[in-house]
Amino acid sequence: MDDHSRPQGSPGPPNAVLRGGPFDGKTLVVDELLLPLAIGDGGRSPHFVYRPTGEPDEEYPTLMRYELDHAEGT
Repeated sequence: MDDHSRPQGSPGPPNAVLRGGPFDGKTLVVDELLLPLAIGDGGRSPHFVYRPTGEPDEEYPTLMRYELDHAEGT
């Protein structure tokens, strides 16, 4: 994960949910809700870049929705 997010279970309730790709439905705490997130699996490639939509999620209406933009390192 990049410097703008913390995994679920970190202090504070989740405020974002990822949509699309292998992390679809993952909730997490994001410090900067307007910045894209690069999410990986333990530092290995590929990394998946999610962008904020600026809209709440349908399943979790209190969470900001991030949609898969592209993969890097594939």
